[in-house]
Amino acid sequence: MKPHRLHNKKFVTTGNMHGLSSSETVFHYAQQEDVITGTYAGGLIAHGFLVGKQTGPDEIELLFHCLTSTKSLEAGQSRGKITEDGNGHLLLIFSWNWLIGDQSGGFSSYIGVEKPLLPNNGQQISQKCLRVVRKSQ
Repeated sequence: MKPHRLHNKKFVTTGNMHGLSSSETVFHYAQQEDVITGTYAGGLIAHGFLVGKQTGPDEIELLFHCLTSTKSLEAGQSRGKITEDGNGHLLLIFSWNWLIGDQSGGFSSYIGVEKPLLPNNGQQISQKCLRVVRKSQ
């Protein structure tokens, strides 16, 4: 299987019930070989950074931290899968947890924004993403 690459890709959140990112949050990824870096901002997040690695053709691990709009510092870790939907959009599907505070976590999903989305497509994609994550656990 040819690995999915995240270099110069942008994503927006399609589902993150217990996290801070929202549909207003835009993630910008860079990748050199298996090393992934990125930034994110929007919604409740003033500035965010991530670093990680690609562990398989469709698997990644990330550490992330951010400064929220209320000046709170947050940090967490995630394991994710890179897939595609039927329209050719890249999808990121994560299981994640906070590294500070109560260390709770959840599931989140994101869609690449290279192509325009259809109205109300986010909810359908989010449900598909959760099914894929639950199957892989």
